[in-house]
Amino acid sequence: MPRSDLPVREYTTSSGATRYRATVDAGVHPDTGRRRQVTRVFATRREARSWVAATRTDVARGAYLARSTDTLDALCQRWLDGRRDVREVTVQGYRYALVPARRRLGERRVQDLTVADLDALAEWMRREGGRGGRALSPRSVAATLGAVSQVLDLAMREELVARNVARMVKRPRQVRRDAARWDAAQAAAFRAHVLPDRLAAAWLLSLAGLRRSEVLGLRWEDVDLDAGTVRVERGRVSVTATTDAVDDPKSEQSRRVIPVGLVPGVVPALRTLRTRQAAERLARGTGYRSAGYVVVDERGRAPRPEWYSDRFAALCREADVPVIHLHATRHTAADTLLAAGVPAVDVAAWLGHTTEVLHDRYGRSTPGGIRAVGEALARAYGG
Repeated sequence: MPRSDLPVREYTTSSGATRYRATVDAGVHPDTGRRRQVTRVFATRREARSWVAATRTDVARGAYLARSTDTLDALCQRWLDGRRDVREVTVQGYRYALVPARRRLGERRVQDLTVADLDALAEWMRREGGRGGRALSPRSVAATLGAVSQVLDLAMREELVARNVARMVKRPRQVRRDAARWDAAQAAAFRAHVLPDRLAAAWLLSLAGLRRSEVLGLRWEDVDLDAGTVRVERGRVSVTATTDAVDDPKSEQSRRVIPVGLVPGVVPALRTLRTRQAAERLARGTGYRSAGYVVVDERGRAPRPEWYSDRFAALCREADVPVIHLHATRHTAADTLLAAGVPAVDVAAWLGHTTEVLHDRYGRSTPGGIRAVGEALARAYGG
């Protein structure tokens, strides 16, 4: 037998048909380090030889891909299961973003996916990819393509595909709209209205620029009333429509100590709330659920993040100020501080920003810089 035919073996099937089994050394498996051999069966010797030659060339170039039956849906699930290094709410965001792709292309083999498939997915999402056939926003389309791209990065690492077709799809243009926010006078009006509220301390913390998750994740052990500081160590976030979770802060910049005592009314409101909670705990007895959180209801139960936002909107209407998103209080605080001349890097330190560009451009916050933020808020919002 000619040497070129050594990887090809002729045999006869049980039905009497002649077949050609070809075997090629495919190098070392990237994960196990073991030698790999791949075998295919062909009806003709010519087909077998052609496959052997092509496969050897791919192996020599480092471009060989073993055949896989993995579908996009299966790969998405494997990728999600491996996201142990990120917060639960982030995983839930990825899961939600992948829904359109899994719904539309989930049964397709990963190795069969093309740029045209992903282009068609994006167009379908823009037209009717949402619930009830509604169009999805450019932001949603971009989020889905971004998540699929990360899934296909896993496929490349596992040598299932040679290229990431999702990276070749043009992302839809997103028009950025500035979120509505208050001016200093409106913020002061809201502040005055909520002072008698049971959760006045929480609203003042939100007004000072803390995230919703940070206010709801705050425990009394994180509060030093004598020093006038709160320590951000965790956040309470919504995971699904019915569940929430307490997790680490969004980033290392988010983990910080804030001298909120510099902001008028915050420490007195916190003292009042702690006293009130003690009375409620005594009145409820064993029916009081005490987990140590600052923001709880009369029975000691931590509220859902959505309730906090809804209550904020109701207070806006009561105070006769524009109803803005709760998160926009951070924008309001940032605008107020920057207008007062506080260095941007100190504003970022107070807000727990994760914008690397901001830190690269303006340097690092000085030790006294974050105190200047509190003093500026005190001047802007009044006592």
